[in-house]
Amino acid sequence: MKAATLFLTLFLSIVGLGAQENWMSRLPDSLAASRVSVPGAHDAATGEGIRGIIKMGVTQEKSIARQWSCGIRAFDFRPAVCDGKLHICHGPLKTKITLSAAIDTLLDCLSRNPREYAIVLLRQERGNDNPDECREWSKMVGEYINTLGERAATFSPAITVGELRGKILFLSRNHYENCPKGARISHWSHSPQGTREAQITPYSRSGIATPATLLVQDFYAPVGGNLRNKKAETIIQFIDAARAAASGIWCINHLSGYSRTLLGIKGLATNKGYRLNAAHCNLTAYNYLTTKAHDATAPQNYDGTKAHDATTRQNYDCTKAHDATTRLNYDGTKAHDATAPQNDDCTKERKNTAPPLDRKKRAHPASSCGIIMIDYAGCEKIGRLPLYGQSIIRAIIEQNFRRE
Repeated sequence: MKAATLFLTLFLSIVGLGAQENWMSRLPDSLAASRVSVPGAHDAATGEGIRGIIKMGVTQEKSIARQWSCGIRAFDFRPAVCDGKLHICHGPLKTKITLSAAIDTLLDCLSRNPREYAIVLLRQERGNDNPDECREWSKMVGEYINTLGERAATFSPAITVGELRGKILFLSRNHYENCPKGARISHWSHSPQGTREAQITPYSRSGIATPATLLVQDFYAPVGGNLRNKKAETIIQFIDAARAAASGIWCINHLSGYSRTLLGIKGLATNKGYRLNAAHCNLTAYNYLTTKAHDATAPQNYDGTKAHDATTRQNYDCTKAHDATTRLNYDGTKAHDATAPQNDDCTKERKNTAPPLDRKKRAHPASSCGIIMIDYAGCEKIGRLPLYGQSIIRAIIEQNFRRE
């Protein structure tokens, strides 16, 4: 009996991963890409490892190829000019992979799954205050994207899934030059409330392009109980905003961030800080996305059943208001010691929290939640700490489909 159960679990796991390897193939060509719910990996290249003795700044455990197999389709790459190459970094730390090697990995995935596409979010990670280094970065990135030819997508606000299939769409927070592919993101925000006034401006040969409106939530340092709760609230608000947005309006919503620093020093994020934030925010978003549909125009509880005063903090199941200074378990049932990651009832691995993707569902573009960037993509648990990294990916993907 145990052997049969083990076989069934393994089979369902394989079926689920197979469906996630090419989940975009089920989307119609005519669907606007802005209406696709896309799981993304924040600082994706840290999953390839960090060079040097210091191993801080790790936000992923799986390689880029394994992130793809888990269903990730948006990748945050932060190249810097190092020894004449574009090497992906996270802050001052170098990962073990260059930009060209990372893109080669994605191109290999696309060659095996030509009806998929990838979104690459670029940012210059070093030398932003050095004009010469900025010019070099801009030149090298533009030249590199040009070498990709038709495998690099042009951008327009209304670009469709069919136009992106088999390609990589580059969206960069820093300017790159002499390249008509991809687009430049401006007015990015790291504020706790996010911004609804960012823009994505296409690169074009003519230099004349219509920008798309972009909603951005990237509050990456919710250190402390109140700020952590604020980030959770803003994540929910931006999911609702993405659902309510018109076609052609894009949304990038970060579950990622860190909730603890080394010796309390601002900016020195620890790996444990990233894990604790992932445990909190991945579960918050998973619970919200897997509840029944609700009116996105009205403020809702996280289970979507009843509106509440936004100034009053709620348990995650929204059953009872609590003092913001009192910490709760991730299911909101019982206060726990803030020095421990969670109580005993939060240490068990959640089994079968997200079933394999159902291929009998069809595309349902009205339910888009935008691009959602996560830490520890594909990792349900590290040690005794549940991270829900596979459950949240499946929940995001399932927003694109409904049962026939």
